[in-house]
Amino acid sequence: MLAEKRQAQITQMLVADGHIKIGTIIEEFNVSSETARKDLLALEERGIARKTHGGAVIVDSYFAGSNVFLNRRMKRNITPKRQIAREAVKMIDDHSTVILDSGSTTYWIAEELTAKKNITVVTNSLTVATVLAEHQINTLVLGGEIHPSNLAAVGQWADLCLKNIRADVAFIGASSLSVSRGPCVENFPEAHVKWKMMESAEKRYIVADSTKFKDHALIEYAAWGQFDGLITDTGLSSELYAGLSGKVNVVLAET
Repeated sequence: MLAEKRQAQITQMLVADGHIKIGTIIEEFNVSSETARKDLLALEERGIARKTHGGAVIVDSYFAGSNVFLNRRMKRNITPKRQIAREAVKMIDDHSTVILDSGSTTYWIAEELTAKKNITVVTNSLTVATVLAEHQINTLVLGGEIHPSNLAAVGQWADLCLKNIRADVAFIGASSLSVSRGPCVENFPEAHVKWKMMESAEKRYIVADSTKFKDHALIEYAAWGQFDGLITDTGLSSELYAGLSGKVNVVLAET
């Protein structure tokens, strides 16, 4: 991995947690302690981090003065989300068309898609589209009204685009998950575009880390039985796994 890309990912981890240890960088990116220290020094010189004993902390002014395209809420639980993303990419064939919903987990799927050949991605997320463009992946961006909270397009324009698309697989996010209710979101426009994405795909997967079972959202946008699977992390409790197993195929991402 190029130093620039690695430092960008370290920055994202700093945004999520506020701090990072050198040992975490060594383990996550398989680099030497010297390389990890050089990465932190580079981030310190750019005003992003401040080195501490054994690691670094985020500089508060970074949030006010930089173009951080995902807020702190979107950047939590990075490690399980990356694991889920790697598992999701295993389900994508070369030369296929993929729908990626907005969200932090689908962001990491976009980051992993360089392993695939000649794919086309359809997304309503400006953030996801930016990542795909950086990786030179063929991308179609849905139109519509942009929600400032997640930089995602919703509305009738997005519906019209999706009406004419037939994708091989869709990866859909959620604000919260419930064994009894299924995946939920905060508002009707988001629920509607997720439903339309599902209609346009041959296979459909929910991608969400296990902490989403602790959150609560207003609107159930689909039933478990409408999905080919839920891809989540190994933090899922045995009780939740047992409750879900009769409703949906649960795929636990490898560590």
